[in-house]
Amino acid sequence: MSSENPGLQSSLIFPICPPDKTNAQPLTTQVDLPTMITRFITEVNTRFNPFSMRSRATRLFLSYLPPNARTQMQVNTTLIPRTSTEPNILRIKFKDGREMNLDGETLGIKGIIEEVDRHSRALQKQADLTEG
Repeated sequence: MSSENPGLQSSLIFPICPPDKTNAQPLTTQVDLPTMITRFITEVNTRFNPFSMRSRATRLFLSYLPPNARTQMQVNTTLIPRTSTEPNILRIKFKDGREMNLDGETLGIKGIIEEVDRHSRALQKQADLTEG
């Protein structure tokens, strides 16, 4: 580093914080959500406008699916245009045949994960009882 410009040196050391606030915390956000039990999900159907804030929970639900989700379950995603007035759809099918139609706009991502995990835990209990 060159000693001609000390302001440049401090901005390289603290790229997020101003040079006068050396004890400031970095700008990060962390959401602590539990991992979903996806072993019992067989199909996920979504239809949403990717640019709408109302579809945020649906987009986040898709991001919480594991990387190998397409090998374990069928995932169908339909994107609707910005100008469309169609409602967002999140439809989840389980191995026992139950189908959930969830409204991400009212439930939010935590509510969706809670509903999916509630039914998955019940299926887990049934599977544990039949195995053991």
